[in-house]
This record gives sequence, structure tokens and C-alpha cells, in this order.
Amino acid sequence: MIFYLLIGITDFLDGFIARKYNVESVKGAKLDSIGDFFFYIILSAYLIIEHKEVIFTFLIPILLIFIFRFGNIAIGFIKYKKLIMIHTFANKLTGLLLFILPIMIILGVKEFLFIVVIVALLSPIEELIILLRSPKEKIDLNKRSIFIN
Repeated sequence: MIFYLLIGITDFLDGFIARKYNVESVKGAKLDSIGDFFFYIILSAYLIIEHKEVIFTFLIPILLIFIFRFGNIAIGFIKYKKLIMIHTFANKLTGLLLFILPIMIILGVKEFLFIVVIVALLSPIEELIILLRSPKEKIDLNKRSIFIN
């Protein structure tokens, strides 16, 4: 649990420090997205192995989330010829909620998964809208929301 908390804190801090000291880079954002992707894979494996009874309750919405996420990656790759992961507020909120999820399940607050599933289902839908509305020439990977220009 200590390593898990350290991973989450450092993931948050690296982006915060980069923005604060104006040392953001495209490469850093891509590395962050790749790290997040592996984190989600490992977290998914952990939740399926250790808490399958809770996870299988929401199996269909979780599968839809994965379909949307991988669909967005495919659409981004087809449209822009590179891996696209947009850093929206909803995606960041999803990441935070997913990070908190195992702690809440261990504490017995299994209803928290419902909130996570709703937010995690809405965020790739927003990302899909951004992908489809963005010009083919360029996409803003730091687009915060469909509601903010």
C-alpha cells in the first residue's frame, strides 16, 4: 500500500511541478500517458484478482469503458498517425477516482465503484467528442473539456 500511495503521489506531483516551473514538454506528457496506461492495466489486474466479486457486479459498464478507451486510441491513431491521450479534467478525475478505488474497497465502501464507473464512462465519451471535432491537422492534448474552448 505504501508503494501504491507513492506511485499516485509522484504521478500527481510530476505534472504539478512541470506546470509550476514551466518545464512541460510533449515528451513528458506522452510518458505520463504511457505510465497512466500501465497503471490502469496493473490496477485492473489487481481488482479482478483480489476483488472480482465487486468488479463483476459492474462488468458490462467496465467493458464499455475499455471499448471506449481502446476505440479512442484507435481513432486517434487513425486520424493523427500517433497515440493520442487527451488530458481532460474528466480524465484526470477518473484517474484520481481509480487511484482511490482500491483503498475504498479495502475500507468496505464498495458503493464508491458506482461513482467511479459513471465518471469513467463519461470521460472517454467526452474524449471521443474532442477527437471527432478536432481538426485533422492538429489536436490539443491538453484540451480541458468540451465545455471549455
